[in-house]
Amino acid sequence: MAKFYITAVRISSNNTISHVLAHIPNGIGRMNRGEIYSKSEVVSAIQSGHVFITSTFNYSRGKWSEGSRVSIVNINRVNYLRSIADDTQTDNLGNLLLIDELR
Repeated sequence: MAKFYITAVRISSNNTISHVLAHIPNGIGRMNRGEIYSKSEVVSAIQSGHVFITSTFNYSRGKWSEGSRVSIVNINRVNYLRSIADDTQTDNLGNLLLIDELR
């Protein structure tokens, strides 16, 4: 199964994650160009065994730093993407960039 790094998110009007920018690693501290995936695509990929991990760029070291593994939390039949698996009804992948700010 593949390993992906999530580096940015898009937040919908109801304040949940609608899309993520995910990359496949390409060597030590480097990643291939990212692709935007819908939240439902990420949920399906995780359920199929793929691994998603948050990642942020560490400017002092000049490379990407691995964050937390992303899991799915289902509350009241709604799937949420979480890096902290608690029972709050929201997505939470930490302090990632917003996709729309990257343009």
